[in-house]
Amino acid sequence: MDADPLMLKAVSGFNGTEGAVYLVASLAGYSQMGVPVFGLHDCDVQGKADRAIPRDVRHKPLLFAWAGLAAAEMRAIRSSTRRA
Repeated sequence: MDADPLMLKAVSGFNGTEGAVYLVASLAGYSQMGVPVFGLHDCDVQGKADRAIPRDVRHKPLLFAWAGLAAAEMRAIRSSTRRA
């Protein structure tokens, strides 16, 4: 786990058994540290042998990328206003 609050975080977990436990533990750890994190998971439990990417998960990496671009743009605007 990275504790740098300026680095955007995303945690992906297979929503079966051990992956779901990893996902929940990581999200809880980041929450306790006060670090924002983006969780990539499915709403439904999936079988261990099922390797298909669920429909509601397919768009989440794109949302994370958009959030990263927005955060980078806000930091750039904030740093440019401080210099002026």
